[in-house]
Amino acid sequence: MPTNKNAQLRYEVLDRCFWNFNRKYAIDDLLAIVNDALDKHNGSPIQIRQLRMDIKDMKEKGTPIKAYPWQGKVHCYLYEDPQSEPNLFFFTRPFLVDTSVKI
Repeated sequence: MPTNKNAQLRYEVLDRCFWNFNRKYAIDDLLAIVNDALDKHNGSPIQIRQLRMDIKDMKEKGTPIKAYPWQGKVHCYLYEDPQSEPNLFFFTRPFLVDTSVKI
């Protein structure tokens, strides 16, 4: 699991991108999207090396991410099974829910 807020945000952004099967994300696209999200949350941008380490960390924790060949040497990154339940992979989504709202 992430050890700081920026890592958590990066993993959340990557998770959303990997679940979007309507678009193909190359590593440069993922880097731009993650850095845009970090910029919106006053975080510092990351380099491609950090992004690759984040993807590797997600894979090592059992997340089924696959790099599919696309446009020659470029690969797009997606989860392997579009029919699987999203909550079963890298993390569950409770921190996306606003806990300040009382029911």
